[in-house]
Amino acid sequence: MNEPSALISTFLRTAQAHPEGFFLDGEQRITYRSAAERVAEQVHQFRGAANDSPVVIQGPNTAAWVLSFLAARAAGLVVIPVSPDAPPDQWRALGELVGPFYLFDVTQRTGELRHADGPRRPFPRSVGFGLLTSGSTGLPRLVLRSDWSLITEGERYLHGFSFAPADRIVVALPLCHAFILGLALGGAVVSGCTLHLVPRFTPRGTQRVLREGHASILPLVPATARLLCDAFLDDGPAPRAVRQIIIGAGPVSPELEQAVIARLGHVPARNYGSSETGATLGTTGQTVRDGVTGAALPGVEAVIMGEERPGSLFVRMEAPFLGYLSADTIDASRVSPDGWYSTGDFAIQDEEGWISITGRIGEGLRRGGRFIHPAEVEHAMRGHPDVADVVIIGRRDAHGEDVIEAHIETGTEVFPSLDSLRQHAARLLESYKIPTVWRLHARFPRTSGGKPDRARLSGE
Repeated sequence: MNEPSALISTFLRTAQAHPEGFFLDGEQRITYRSAAERVAEQVHQFRGAANDSPVVIQGPNTAAWVLSFLAARAAGLVVIPVSPDAPPDQWRALGELVGPFYLFDVTQRTGELRHADGPRRPFPRSVGFGLLTSGSTGLPRLVLRSDWSLITEGERYLHGFSFAPADRIVVALPLCHAFILGLALGGAVVSGCTLHLVPRFTPRGTQRVLREGHASILPLVPATARLLCDAFLDDGPAPRAVRQIIIGAGPVSPELEQAVIARLGHVPARNYGSSETGATLGTTGQTVRDGVTGAALPGVEAVIMGEERPGSLFVRMEAPFLGYLSADTIDASRVSPDGWYSTGDFAIQDEEGWISITGRIGEGLRRGGRFIHPAEVEHAMRGHPDVADVVIIGRRDAHGEDVIEAHIETGTEVFPSLDSLRQHAARLLESYKIPTVWRLHARFPRTSGGKPDRARLSGE
């Protein structure tokens, strides 16, 4: 069991300050007072059933999801939120990573202890929750963060975006997404605002919520922003009551910005961060030149290091992430002894202080607002019986999203069907990680060192 939860202490103070204010809305309306009572009741369930193991929360955006996250933290247990469409093989990989865990299905409101015979992995006492990501090998690892990291991220929204008790945040994107978790749960716990929960994003469903006036804050990623703008091409009314649209987890192109202004009525604020840090840079709805990512949010320091331009972007905040939990270690090497975190991005800064991200230092793709490491997809596809080797290449489309192109080497002139490759990928990967373009090769072009020649493959 980990140390007493700072997240719960903050939540209870907010509930005491706004007892009759609505914390959750949507399918259920729950006040802060009632939410605090329900969290206290559920603590006993987790303490009795989880056996001090991490609590893995899976399911759509519902009141049960939010209350279960808080109840697990109130019980002193590490929380691991996962995608609603996590593939079955993920449970085996997760068990190998963390040992026994308590899988809680928020739809059924029931749980079961998984991987119970595996060795228990101890967590540092300061860990509050873990976010699944992948390492350089493509194998899963957990980003370990403290309660304080979520609270201080909420304070960035409080001070940087003026979140207030009167605000209503539409939560239509998955709460397990780091961008949404920090903005919605962190922002609400600190500010006392309301979360209007939409179980799953659909353009028409979110459009209805906006037209009914249920939202003042609308977080989106670029892909969902485009879909929502298309939905508002109909002859219906514009959104009501929205005061700010925040687009995170991907670049905002000039075309997307103009579409949001024309159809949703606001200049979108830009948000940059990561699973490790939460939100660190942003704009707050002002018009900025094309390519600008933002400036450091309140409570964040940002510097660009290196003699050449662009340089490497480093950020520092009060509660840095605690490290990566991988199969055999906890690695905190991305954070320096004095708290600077290497984002892995190249960046430049102009005379006015605006920072622009110009590229990744290492390989990495973004799709639908979520980060994908090519090595994870390559690792999964190498398990196909007819695949000898794999190279994943990202190609940027007109909207700034990465198209995932899979190059498959078979070693023979007999190629597997595309259906069998897609089905294999679907068993092992979440849907947004499945390649959209497939290139089949009997043999790859290779470098003098024997490695696949990525430059030649990407030039095809």
